[in-house]
Amino acid sequence: MIDFQENPVSQNNQIAGLAIPVGIASLCFSPIFACGSFTAWAGLPEQPAALTAQSSQPNPSLVGQCRAASRSTFIYNERSPNSTRVRSLLVDEQVRLADNGLNGWIAIDQPISGFIQTNDLKPCGDPLEGQCRATNRDTFIYDSPSTNATRTRSLLPNETVTLASGGAEGWVMIRSPIQGYVQAATLRPCAPNAVRPNPPVATNPLQCRRVTEFVGEGLNVRVRPLLLARSIGVLLPGDIVRLRSNPPATNVDSEGRTWVEVTSPIPGWVSQGFIEGRNLEPVECP
Repeated sequence: MIDFQENPVSQNNQIAGLAIPVGIASLCFSPIFACGSFTAWAGLPEQPAALTAQSSQPNPSLVGQCRAASRSTFIYNERSPNSTRVRSLLVDEQVRLADNGLNGWIAIDQPISGFIQTNDLKPCGDPLEGQCRATNRDTFIYDSPSTNATRTRSLLPNETVTLASGGAEGWVMIRSPIQGYVQAATLRPCAPNAVRPNPPVATNPLQCRRVTEFVGEGLNVRVRPLLLARSIGVLLPGDIVRLRSNPPATNVDSEGRTWVEVTSPIPGWVSQGFIEGRNLEPVECP
């Protein structure tokens, strides 16, 4: 029997600063062998605990930063467009980031906790906002950044627009002559004496409505003011919509249902209800 107390401990018999008896040290340098509260790997020094802790911490570079909605969109409770929508966001409404993003989604904690698609966000106070651009050929303004989206207006060569954001993926958002999206490749810098387009009329602060709890599981947005018209989206209680005009132009169907046209978060027609109009309530625009 070896008396460990009387055996001298050599420098080679120290692992991670611990004195290991000769009989045990030889086992600790086998390919892998657990020695007490640690595991020794042959030829591989133990990684410092501080480095391990540092590598597991998330990069905090985006947390707490401000972003603004580049278009009307929604906040979801998970990183999926198929998850529950917890709130709508209007154009230029601001949010605060809560993580660094994953798979095209990023978490926010203001104005409410949830997740937003990163393509729907732009920096707050975009440096390109307000700058002038002119078209270099015939093109169109779209209601979303896709050539498959609805064309809302045509643009002639040399017609000027005012930028609303720096854009991404080949598209820029404009705020005049009307709000929408234009392909960046169709724009060039304006001449020094270019006439800027007139900005759109400021939004009436009472031009918005909130969807009430009377809609139950949701309120359909339809392509026409008819109950049998195709549904293009669903609004949830608490969602805020922007009317095309205020007072709104209404359309009453054969059953006495009143319809109003909205421009965001989904352009289309929604039912305000019957005479009492309980589906929507006035609210100040964000």
